Amino acid sequence: MPTPPKLNTLAMQAASNLMAARRSQNRFLNHERYIYEELESHMVFIFFLLSFSMSVFGNLPSESASPFLDPENLPYSRTKMYSTGPYNKVVIYSAPRTGSSFVYNVFRYLFEEDKGLSLPHDPFHLGGKVRKTHDRKNVKALGKEGTLCIATIRNPIHASVSRYRTRKEPPQKLNDWCRSQISKQAKYLKRIEELKNEGYSVIVLKYEEIEGNFDALFSTIETQLFFTITDEDKERIRQGYSKENITKKLASLSNFQEALPLSGFHGSHISSQTYAPPEEVVHLLNVYRDKQKKVFQRYGY
Repeated sequence: MPTPPKLNTLAMQAASNLMAARRSQNRFLNHERYIYEELESHMVFIFFLLSFSMSVFGNLPSESASPFLDPENLPYSRTKMYSTGPYNKVVIYSAPRTGSSFVYNVFRYLFEEDKGLSLPHDPFHLGGKVRKTHDRKNVKALGKEGTLCIATIRNPIHASVSRYRTRKEPPQKLNDWCRSQISKQAKYLKRIEELKNEGYSVIVLKYEEIEGNFDALFSTIETQLFFTITDEDKERIRQGYSKENITKKLASLSNFQEALPLSGFHGSHISSQTYAPPEEVVHLLNVYRDKQKKVFQRYGY
């Protein structure tokens, strides 16, 4: 029985629609496959760029990493120069390895006059309003009128061990070296007491109380000199004089004998471990410390 013309036409139309649908599906699948291949190609290219940049420049810093601040020029970014009240000179006086460089730079940031920010850290006589020295003669040269002396002190054993680590090589006469180090630490404490007795204005800062504790140092400064440091300046000091930031700046200095001209930080200043002290060093230092324990006990050491 022949197929009616109308049904034949409908069948042909249905077949045509089916073929069109399949062609459309194929175009969609091809388009989807093209997009996928394009994305895959772009991802490979991006991965290549990241791998190349990391091999050349190292890992990219995280968003939480603190930006580098040059400690040499940090005071130029302060909000203002703060007043030292009745004092027109500030001198940081101490034995070596007691945190004096850190304290000097904080005081320099806060109190140095603008014209003095470009003056060198050394020699002493070329310094500005804020200076640093390990020699009592320099303190005396300033006179006591209008001079504020900031004396930093530290556990004599720890200061001596830190001193040992900055050496290029171990001392040949270890016993004599240990005796000399403890003797010097005791001598500085006695000289600080003498300056007080002579009428100098002296503020004693213990390394153990301010090391890594900026807020304790800020509090002492604000209490003693009757003013408030702005939050902005506190934050810049925390970042600029942090161990991490200073270490980055010192990377170009080969050893402790080299120093930055303005801030005075030495190469390997923060954590030199070139010669970790043997047990004998610590033992001898304790032996000589005990012989002068009355001096050290007055300061809690």
